This record gives sequence, structure tokens and C-alpha cells, in this order.
Amino acid sequence: MFGTWCDDGRIVFDTWNGGLRVLSGEGGEPRVLTQPTDEWHLDPQPLPGPCRVLFYTHRSEGQAIEAISAEVTFVPQSYVHLEGKEAELMLKLMEALEEQDDVQAVHANFDIPQAVMEKVTAR
Repeated sequence: MFGTWCDDGRIVFDTWNGGLRVLSGEGGEPRVLTQPTDEWHLDPQPLPGPCRVLFYTHRSEGQAIEAISAEVTFVPQSYVHLEGKEAELMLKLMEALEEQDDVQAVHANFDIPQAVMEKVTAR
């Protein structure tokens, strides 16, 4: 097992054939970064800046060097279907949030059909 410390204090480590994990510098429960299938993710090495690492991927058809960010991302477990006025209001809210200088990222769990999205954004 190999690991590395990121500039922000987090630790990224491999689990041999179970993928990469990230752990807060204060400890706690490791979070899954990669879940390889039919390959190994090994030997993470830090990149400058936010917690990003290079790692070695070993596959039956060859090897590769890949990069991944250890940043926390929002992955919704459920979605809310929106149409009509609700969809329009949600898209306006998302746009307003994204325009704010203090906002770094905006995540949502809405599901708006493509035709409705095109109609609302065309206005």
C-alpha cells in the first residue's frame, strides 16, 4: 500500500487492488476515489495545488498513468422532475447562483427534459 499527502493535509492511498481512497488529515472514515474493475490503481503521487494525484493503472492490456481530483463532489441519490414554471424558476435560480462571485460550485438534483430546457433557455 502506498500513499501521499496533499497540500491541504488529506491523504490519498491505494488499497492494492481495491482502488484509491482519500482520508482527512485528522483521520476518520476513508472515502472511495476509484473503484477499478479488472485493473489496479496504484502508487498515488501528488500534483501541486488542490488535492489532485497521478496514479499508475495496471490492466491486462497494458499500463497507464492517470490523474484524479480528491475534491468532494455532489452525486444525487434521487432526482426531482421539473417542467413548466417550476423548471423555469429553477434554471433562473441556478443562473443567479452561478453568477455570484462568492459561489465556487452549484450542484442540483433536478431533472428537466431537454425540450423543456431548450424552450426555457431560448427566452
